[in-house]
Amino acid sequence: MAAFNADRAAVRTSGAERARSPGNATRPTRPRAAEAPGAVCRRRLRKLVDPLRGLFACAALAAFAAGGAAAQQAENGIDANFEYWEIDGATGRAVFTGAHISQGELSISAQRGWYREAPGEELIEWRLEGSVEIRGEGALITADAAEFVERNGVLGRFELRGSPARFEDLSPGAAEQAFGESERLVYDLAAGVVSLSGEARIVLGAYAYVGCGLIYDIGSKAARSDSSECDRPLQMIRITPSEDNAGRQAP
Repeated sequence: MAAFNADRAAVRTSGAERARSPGNATRPTRPRAAEAPGAVCRRRLRKLVDPLRGLFACAALAAFAAGGAAAQQAENGIDANFEYWEIDGATGRAVFTGAHISQGELSISAQRGWYREAPGEELIEWRLEGSVEIRGEGALITADAAEFVERNGVLGRFELRGSPARFEDLSPGAAEQAFGESERLVYDLAAGVVSLSGEARIVLGAYAYVGCGLIYDIGSKAARSDSSECDRPLQMIRITPSEDNAGRQAP
């Protein structure tokens, strides 16, 4: 399940029905007990089948609910906050800017993107673009774009692209540093595994491993090659002290 926050929302009707938040809205924040009850509108993304009705219902709820009650959300639910939000009632596809999404310890941010609920299915498709950042389960991942699916209110697998897409183990253990980068990166949150493909590289301590398919296990702090990706042999490179933390030669 997911909740939607926006400072205010306006409704326009022109051909297809649309619900839109103001273009000059500041980034919404989680409400505090002292805020006015109508300052923040919260809604469930799974009710987007009838977006205008859900929008009006949300506004009415905010008008009558106490400020403290507005801050409550379902345990382990997905909380989505946008600076700007617009949904096309005819297609069910919403576009937004300034995205901040969270579920438990998982947090995601991006400059812009869209989401769409699949008709008749318990899933929502998401695409994020521009300075994508994902933090979760001891890992930090950055990319130019990300795609993922919310299934039954749960986020689990992320496909990312970048120049490059990059991950960092925030608790690398004895290796002292553990990170990697590639053109394409898949983050399996449930398994705690990052898969890199294309021009891929993983740095563990004083060594860099380069290949076309590499896998890093965040839990076990171990890396291995993905033999199914290509026949190119894996390269192991010793990093000299003059190289920086990204494994590149310092200028």
